[in-house]
Amino acid sequence: MSAMANMRIGKRLMLGFGALTVLMLVMTGVSIWAQNALSEMDEATLQSETQVYLAARAQRDVDLLGRHLGVALLSRDKAFRQDRLEMVQTARENYKARIDELLALKPSPQIMSSANAINS
Repeated sequence: MSAMANMRIGKRLMLGFGALTVLMLVMTGVSIWAQNALSEMDEATLQSETQVYLAARAQRDVDLLGRHLGVALLSRDKAFRQDRLEMVQTARENYKARIDELLALKPSPQIMSSANAINS
């Protein structure tokens, strides 16, 4: 006969509930570990999304800068040209602000070198 068959019912229940308790403790530990790992990945993802968003906004500002500069260069009206050049200056300031925000997020070395090349 097996060792379980020779045990009294109380000892069997105690062994069964003890095994279930250990299993639940292990599952709780694994779930806490997984939650911490997911939290770390979530923070990294949020930082990456923020960097991509700022880079897209900087690209939009560069597009605006080029558009306004092109219109200013092709315009014959001095007042209109001056307005467009002011828009170019505003777009350039916005662009520099986006790059500074991007650099404040401690980006990867590749992004850092690109941003430093643009800023200089």
